[in-house]
Amino acid sequence: PISVEQWVTFYDSEGRLNKTEDELRELIYHSGLENDIRMDAWKYLLNIFPWDSTEENRKEINLTRQQSYDSLKQQWKAILANGPSSPVEMQEDDDSSQQNVNAEKDVLRTDRTIPMYSNSSNNASSDKPVIYEDIDTDTSQAGWNSNLELLRDILVTYTFLENDNGYVQGMSDLLAPILGVFRSEPDTFWCFNEFMEKYKNNFHRNQEEMKNQLSLLLDLVRLMDIELYEHFEKLGCLHLFFCFRWLLVIFKREFDFYDCMRVWETIWSQKKSDYYQLFIAVAILKQNKPQLLEFESFDEILKYINNLSTHIKVEQTLNDAESLYKRF
Repeated sequence: PISVEQWVTFYDSEGRLNKTEDELRELIYHSGLENDIRMDAWKYLLNIFPWDSTEENRKEINLTRQQSYDSLKQQWKAILANGPSSPVEMQEDDDSSQQNVNAEKDVLRTDRTIPMYSNSSNNASSDKPVIYEDIDTDTSQAGWNSNLELLRDILVTYTFLENDNGYVQGMSDLLAPILGVFRSEPDTFWCFNEFMEKYKNNFHRNQEEMKNQLSLLLDLVRLMDIELYEHFEKLGCLHLFFCFRWLLVIFKREFDFYDCMRVWETIWSQKKSDYYQLFIAVAILKQNKPQLLEFESFDEILKYINNLSTHIKVEQTLNDAESLYKRF
C-alpha cells in the first residue's frame, strides 16, 4: 500500500498535490492505502477536497463543513429539546423518532467485535435500544460506548438532512469504517454523506436499484461463466438473492474491517465503471465455482455464501475483478 512516507512526497510547498488526479487514482487502485493516510486521501476520493486544492483551501473547507455539521446537529437537538412548533414539524418529529429508534437498534449491532465499537461495560445489554427522547442521557449502561454514540448522532444528522428515505437498515454498516478512519464527527459525516450520494438508491424502499444491480450481475455471470449461469438457472436461482447483501452494503460484511476499506477505495478510485462492484461479485462467485456447482438448492448456496463472510482473500479478489473487467 501507499505509505505515509510516499504520500507526503506527493505535496508541493503550497500543499497542492504534484501528481494528477488520474495518476493518484491509478496508484490507489493498484496499491491501496496505509490506514494512517486514509483520513487525507479519502477526502479526495469522496469529493470533499478538490484534487488541485492547496493546504489553505483545505483548511477553509474543513472549517466550513464543521460549522455546517454543527448547525445541522443543533437543529435536530433543538427539536428534541423543545418539541415540534408546527403540525408539519410534529409529523417530521414523529417520523424522526421512529427512524432514530431504528438507527439506534442497528448501531448497537454494528461491528461489536472491533475494539472501537466493543462494549467495555460488563453489565451492558447489546440489544437494548436507547429511546429517542433519551438521546442526551447517559447511555453507558445500555450497551453503548462513545464511538457508538458518535455513530448514532451522525446517522440521526444524516436522516435529518436526507429525510426522503430516512434510516434504512445497513446504513450503519457503511458508516462504521468511515468513522474508524476519521474519528472526527464532522469529517465522518460529510464523507459518509458523499458515500451515500453514490449508493443511497441501494436503500430506497422500492428496491429498484438493487433489482437493477442484480439484473446486471446476472448478465455479467451469463457473459463470463455460462456454466455457473446454467447451474443457477437449473436451481431457479437466477434472482441471485444470495448476492443481495454483497451489493447492498458494498461487501462490508464479506471482508474484515480493514480489508473492506481496501475494497471501497479500489471502487472509489477507478473510473472504469459505475458498477465495478459487480466485477468483484463475479470474481467471488468464480473463486467458489467448484463448491457452488455441487449444491442442489438455493438454501445450500445461500448458507455457503453467507459463511464466506470475512474469509475472502481481498487482494486475490481485487486482482480477479480487474482481470474480469479487462476481459469485458
